[in-house]
Amino acid sequence: HDRTSITHEEIVKVIDSHLFVGHQKRKRFYVKGIAFPNPPTEPHQQPDDSFSGWNAVLRQLANETDVNVVRMYEMDCNLDYTLFLETAAKLGIYVLVPLTQASGDGVLSREKKAPDCYPKKLY
Repeated sequence: HDRTSITHEEIVKVIDSHLFVGHQKRKRFYVKGIAFPNPPTEPHQQPDDSFSGWNAVLRQLANETDVNVVRMYEMDCNLDYTLFLETAAKLGIYVLVPLTQASGDGVLSREKKAPDCYPKKLY
């Protein structure tokens, strides 16, 4: 698969009803995504071991599929995701992160329609 690393210039933007990527030279962006597993429940002690399993999955996706986006459903705000996010960018994979927590004050209200389902502290 022909992949390039994602740089700060390659932000995905919505223009009209389409997605585009790039700053100087825009091109149409098509999401080829997959849901990604939830993070480990315990913070890792060794930074080099952080998310090594996730990074292995990213490498497999990059080498064996045309996936260009992974969707995270849970992320622990107490963990540092830098190594995972850097690996994804190097492999040309965008990461969609949740705007809310899995538990506590930041949980979406499933009984309400958007935008009322979002906690007021998000905006």
